[in-house]
Amino acid sequence: MFSIYTLGLWLGVSFSLPLGIIHPKIKHYIKNRLGHHLNYPFFPNQPVWFHALSVGEVFSVVPLVKAFKKRYSEISIFFTASTLTGHEMAKKQLKDRL
Repeated sequence: MFSIYTLGLWLGVSFSLPLGIIHPKIKHYIKNRLGHHLNYPFFPNQPVWFHALSVGEVFSVVPLVKAFKKRYSEISIFFTASTLTGHEMAKKQLKDRL
């Protein structure tokens, strides 16, 4: 049974990949999903956006934001959280970084 699913996956990828390379809308979508629309290297006037959904994600992303700010101090950070409690925790944890 597993081999039927694997075969179906490979056939689907084999037929859809050329379509994604040829069709401009799909090509644009794939490039955006992979992050190719971003400008590299980072420029100081372009903020980096960090988003966390809840309090747990805020706590897990705070070390990343602190390390990022330590390494790229000239780049501004835009931080959002989906919940009010997550936003309040982010303000407490990152008050000196943002």
